[in-house]
Amino acid sequence: MLVKIRPFRNTDLSQVHQLYTYTQKLHVNANPDLFIQPVSENQFKKYLLESDRNQKEVLVAEYESSVVGYLVWFEHVLQENVYLQESAFLIIDQIAVDPQFQRRGVAANMIDEVIDKARSAKASRILADVWSWNESSRDLFASKGFSQFQAIYMYDLSP
Repeated sequence: MLVKIRPFRNTDLSQVHQLYTYTQKLHVNANPDLFIQPVSENQFKKYLLESDRNQKEVLVAEYESSVVGYLVWFEHVLQENVYLQESAFLIIDQIAVDPQFQRRGVAANMIDEVIDKARSAKASRILADVWSWNESSRDLFASKGFSQFQAIYMYDLSP
């Protein structure tokens, strides 16, 4: 199976939104007290392309003219402070693959592309934000050489 990894184009929005919707519903089902229902395509576009929180980059995986996966990443520069040295790293913020294409190397190929971009950018590391309950995603990143770097613990005060 030949999947092409390339930068996102505006014409990909509808297909990427469909993948986001599928993935977001999984998140809502896993933790309905935390996640919101999927947003409209226009709201998603605004978040994906117009949000200035971070300069996001979006890759898509294309198979026979269809988008079968996407990955959102951004570069972050941590300024030296009283605890840490200055460092530049990339953060993989979102990754989703069409269920029919999962476990066929699509996500791994997108991660490889980000690894190449990190090397070109002289980044010191890549971080991936993975929910603790998402075992398949944890396994994927571990298979690509990622190791757990930090753990965030939550104390739920909701009734």
